[in-house]
Amino acid sequence: MYGSSEYWEKIKAVAEQVAGSDAPILLIGETGTGKEQMAKHIHDLSNRKMFVSVSCSVPDTLIESDLFGHVQGAFTGAIKTTKGKMEFADNGTLLLDDVCDFSPNMQVKMLRVLQERTFTPVGSTDEKPLNARIISTSGKELRNSSFRQDFFYRISAVTIKIPPLRERMPEIDGIIQHCIHVTNARYKKNIVGITDSVRAFFHNYDFPGNIRELQQMVDGASLVCETERLHMEDIEKSTGWTEFVNTFKMDKLKDIEKEHILHVLAKYRGNRTQTAEALGICIRTLRIRLVEYRNDGSVFQDRIAI
Repeated sequence: MYGSSEYWEKIKAVAEQVAGSDAPILLIGETGTGKEQMAKHIHDLSNRKMFVSVSCSVPDTLIESDLFGHVQGAFTGAIKTTKGKMEFADNGTLLLDDVCDFSPNMQVKMLRVLQERTFTPVGSTDEKPLNARIISTSGKELRNSSFRQDFFYRISAVTIKIPPLRERMPEIDGIIQHCIHVTNARYKKNIVGITDSVRAFFHNYDFPGNIRELQQMVDGASLVCETERLHMEDIEKSTGWTEFVNTFKMDKLKDIEKEHILHVLAKYRGNRTQTAEALGICIRTLRIRLVEYRNDGSVFQDRIAI
């Protein structure tokens, strides 16, 4: 779980504060923001045993058996008694992934389970104790919605909202390096960074798939990369977005890079050393860029002095 912003530090602080308790936690965020990773992080900070995840985006007939288990003969195909995820998660953590997809019927059943702290396998009359800590994830807000509010309150003693990647752009360079580190370990690569053009691309792409999309993009580009740094050509080859990626090349890419450099330069009040360090380039490269911008009339005295 990487994050360096003030808000992200607050999220991690809350996670650490509640990890040791039995309180149910609700994680809200768009797809790909890292909700399951946050759930695992909270679990790892606790003393609980197993981490068990169940998808709530399946029909009731399947989710009941998956959660509660079933006895032999409970339904067609039930040739033997099978434990459910709730039993496997005994003294551990049970993740209800995409709890927002629970049907109204399952919400009622789960409400009773959480109230009584017991569950009954499908086809059985014997109740079993629920000894798992419940963490739920949702891709949408559940408060004041069609979702059962009494069930909502049962699963959300603590609610943590995970922001989308487009709202974390000030820390995206660090997130990119974290993704590269993960890729290197996963595929035994030795990628050290990205080119300025790729950085400009990442800074101006809205990432609808959030960190999951960024990680997959870094994975794919790394696999086809023949140097130590990822280039736009690697993004193009691995994604197949020839036409899309081309829009970030040539003149448009230079414009994006220019605006980014000038923005950072203004942020550091014209201090070239700090600007170059923040951009991850040498000061000589920065000086060359600024001379180019002065010559084409891009830099005005009211923006920054060259």
